[in-house]
Amino acid sequence: MVLLATVTAGAVALWAGTTSASATAGASASRRTHLVVVEKKKPKCDVGAIKNAYNTVLNAGMNAPPSEKEAYVQYLDTSPALRAQFEQQQAATTQLATGTLPVINSVKCAKNGKTASVDFDLSFNGTVDKSAVDAPGRAVLDKGTWKMAAKTMCDLQALADPSVSASGPCAVVMHGGTPN
Repeated sequence: MVLLATVTAGAVALWAGTTSASATAGASASRRTHLVVVEKKKPKCDVGAIKNAYNTVLNAGMNAPPSEKEAYVQYLDTSPALRAQFEQQQAATTQLATGTLPVINSVKCAKNGKTASVDFDLSFNGTVDKSAVDAPGRAVLDKGTWKMAAKTMCDLQALADPSVSASGPCAVVMHGGTPN
């Protein structure tokens, strides 16, 4: 069996073949070949998945449990301190968050397919407050799942409690670091 691989412009082509001939004269020779092209996939920006992440985290009407929300926020699976802060903030603002939902105006995907800018507003009991969010949010592709960027989550928590940006895991995130 012969195996040949060629790499060209983001694709891998594999050729595998066998050649056999009968030892007796006059017998027919058989030859089987297979060509397989495997495209190298570029990450795809999935706007629906990004909207779902924001909706799961911010839509109080979904009544998503904290564990479900945590699956859609960057670093909450790797930073116990950030996860604890998120859970504490969720518990403290549950009453305030009633009737809150995100209004996603647009999602602009970066060329790398792994990050996106999310222009959104918050609606409180049916009234959109365009002044509540002063900068676009971010989304990141993390281990195959689109998530709200930790900085966006921290920015939102700072709206309710400005002290989260002064110290702790959100302070680290807001200054460009990765929380422990």
